[in-house]
Amino acid sequence: MKCVVPESYQGRRLDQTLELLMPGIGRRGQKRIWEKHRVEVDGRPREKGFRVSRGQEISLVAAKDLHGSGFELEDWPDVRIVKEMAGYAALYKPAGLHTAILKSRFEASLEQGLEALLANKEARLLNRLDRPTSGLVLAGLQPETAKRYLQFQSRGKVLKYYLAVCRGRLDKETEVGQRIISADRKAVRVLAEKDPDPLRRTLVTPLATDRSRELTLVRVRIFKGARHQIRAHLAWLGFPLAGDPLYGQGTDTDFRLHHHRIEFPGFMAEVEPDWNTDPI
Repeated sequence: MKCVVPESYQGRRLDQTLELLMPGIGRRGQKRIWEKHRVEVDGRPREKGFRVSRGQEISLVAAKDLHGSGFELEDWPDVRIVKEMAGYAALYKPAGLHTAILKSRFEASLEQGLEALLANKEARLLNRLDRPTSGLVLAGLQPETAKRYLQFQSRGKVLKYYLAVCRGRLDKETEVGQRIISADRKAVRVLAEKDPDPLRRTLVTPLATDRSRELTLVRVRIFKGARHQIRAHLAWLGFPLAGDPLYGQGTDTDFRLHHHRIEFPGFMAEVEPDWNTDPI
């Protein structure tokens, strides 16, 4: 089922534009469409809030017509087990792959491949990375190990280290503890007040600077992470990630944020990014 966006619908939200395909469908009908179809604009999956332009083609692809589950290991050759021990597995997620299965989205995710990767139906993801972020994603292989990890995290015993390239010349180690409000917005908001949880901190350490391009390679350490915490805290400092379309400028083709290392009692894993850190 397809239609072309007319001039009168220029700039409208994609979910509102679905009435072109099914006049009088109403909100309940719209919800059913998003649950059972992938909605594409000019052949690319788009979210409900995407703003359409005149002449674009909107099409619906039924879930039953999509190939497989959306995840095929051969399509993501970089996905692998970095380390497996003590009831945990550290997996490598490349940039561009979702971590978790998203409702009403028929795109590949690491979570869809858990059973194929680990041959373990009880495996459960214990952290998430944004789609453009690469690096380590931890899975608990039994319910008791997942519970133990959450206990370690609540006591500040889980250390997560990231490598990132941000805009500007950061010349000293800086810690950000500002509270983050997520709500249902695409981008989170950083408040002036400190987060009451002392583990919601982002420690940023400069490692190298490219003065000609005004870029700084940094190491970031967090204990507990909120959605977009590193991206939002760096932008709040005035050093947004290079290429961050939400909190900086540009497109995510230049986005470099990588979960480099995770450690907690009885477990440690580390993986290098697939982009060159020297020089940045």
